[in-house]
Amino acid sequence: MPHARARLLPWVLALSACSGPPNPEEATPFAAELRAFAAERTAPGARFANPAESRHFSPTGVSVDEGTVWVWSAAQPRQVGFQKRDGEWAATDERQGPLRTRRCVDRWCVGAREPGGVIAVSGEAWTSGLPTRGGFVDLARVGDFLYVLDGVEHQIVAMNLDGEVQGSVDVPAAPLRMQGAGDKLWVLSGTPPFLSVFPLQDGLPGLGVPKGQTVPARDAVYDPERQMIWTVGPLDIGVERQGGAIRGMGTMVFGWPLGDRESIRWHVEEIIDGSRIALDGGRLVVSATGSDAVAYLDPDQKTARLVAAGLAPQGLAWIAPGVVAVASHLDDTLRILGDDAVLSLDSTPRTEAADVGERLFYSPAVWSIPESGAYTCNSCHWDTGVDHRKHPGRDPGRWEQTRGLGGVAALHPLFTPGQGQTLAGAVEGLVRLLDVRFEQPTTTRWWLESRTITVKGDGEVTLSAQELREALVAFLATLPVERGPLYQEGLSDTAREGLALFLRDCASCHEPSPVMARREKQTDVVGYLATGPLVFAAPLWSKTGVEPYFTARGNRVSPLWELDRGGPFFSNGSASSIEALLHAARPGTRHVHDGGDGPTYSTPEVGALRDFLLSI
Repeated sequence: MPHARARLLPWVLALSACSGPPNPEEATPFAAELRAFAAERTAPGARFANPAESRHFSPTGVSVDEGTVWVWSAAQPRQVGFQKRDGEWAATDERQGPLRTRRCVDRWCVGAREPGGVIAVSGEAWTSGLPTRGGFVDLARVGDFLYVLDGVEHQIVAMNLDGEVQGSVDVPAAPLRMQGAGDKLWVLSGTPPFLSVFPLQDGLPGLGVPKGQTVPARDAVYDPERQMIWTVGPLDIGVERQGGAIRGMGTMVFGWPLGDRESIRWHVEEIIDGSRIALDGGRLVVSATGSDAVAYLDPDQKTARLVAAGLAPQGLAWIAPGVVAVASHLDDTLRILGDDAVLSLDSTPRTEAADVGERLFYSPAVWSIPESGAYTCNSCHWDTGVDHRKHPGRDPGRWEQTRGLGGVAALHPLFTPGQGQTLAGAVEGLVRLLDVRFEQPTTTRWWLESRTITVKGDGEVTLSAQELREALVAFLATLPVERGPLYQEGLSDTAREGLALFLRDCASCHEPSPVMARREKQTDVVGYLATGPLVFAAPLWSKTGVEPYFTARGNRVSPLWELDRGGPFFSNGSASSIEALLHAARPGTRHVHDGGDGPTYSTPEVGALRDFLLSI
């Protein structure tokens, strides 16, 4: 579940008697029903994601290639092409993209789970010179070179258009996005969270020059007219909690000059969860995922105009002056803004409980909107992952990294202190404690209010307080675990060596179990991982040297899923990468993760452990 913001409150344990004004910590009347609902949904535990199958198209990206607008999805490899003929837009073609598509440029696409990363989607014979594994997170083309962002080795890899590797250069850990134009590449990174600019010479990238951004941005675009790089992402002031209100969750657009201009910092209050950014002439276009809109921004006048763009818009692409293609993630449509076209990619309704929960995840409707600005679950857990930032808890001194939500159905207890004994209790706590009214005097039981949202297939629907919580539980319980990028039909020999070290030194705390709530150690780890994920954790608390400790017994043992998302790691963010984490480990000592005195792993042992952790 998310960063530790909530304490387990009395409402999940027993009903309380109240007199006078209602106590915001009083028990919810449907606590037992919600626990039973969650128990049924989480009983199967976790499952591995299948990147070739999805109930919905869930578009995430758009590109334009020789007059065809291509729409792709991270959920399935099928891509759909649209063209305008005789004044009407229509689907004209389909093609197969890579697994977990991240970007398409011209006739190439990169996928985070595609063996070899990049494929040619034009149907021609073409072979990537990249390793036959996943973990490649973005793609750019400049001239006769393709540049691939490797999230495993933290590198930019340069290839020619025949797929032959020409060279590479290191980038900061947790690389997120990459753009290229002219004689430069730039990379958005999560660890440390800033933008780096890489000069190109004869097609090969040189050493990066960091810019001073203090939080990771979600996307970037190059503005040749102004000679600036524009980024969009969260505010750079850090997340705060003041009087119950969550602050610092807004969207910032930042212009980084490559010439003599001054930088431009712009907090665009109208935008909730700015996700992608593009250019339409001199205007910036931002997909405001939480606002169900696209924002047209004039950076010279500092004006913003929002245009409705479906449910949770994400991908953007410029087609022609005044015409922009938008992929709307939760109603499975491609919208051509400026041409008034709405094109369906998938007619399947999104009316089941898990679908409604996903809609709530991307919507600010879960909480009242505070004066400090609206936020959603997606504001912290980018597309159910992490935002690479530390967030405050309710209690002073509680600052912690976000966690990915994949496989959360198998994680009990939840949160670093372990106070969320069930998924139902954790959701109840988040719904109440992240609402600004929790800390304010009240005369109403606002936590029992209904909410009205729009969902694909049913239009506007009104959810009772119980239905809202059940929908969130149902959605979270469906989130699968992504296989590690180094897993290829089994563990490699190096990963098996890492497993042996892991079982010797780590498994007493990170137990190879299918669920965390029960001690069900699996002895055949390799065999089990062939079909299902192991959580590598148990209902244990330990003082490992990673402070601060949030309980007298230390902190909850963390699961080890999806470590390829990049750091920082540990609740306090002290390890920038897996390699840094392992080099600081002191096996056999009391405080195994504190980097103090004691035996260390050799470089080959660190490599073997890393390969194992990136395979599970």
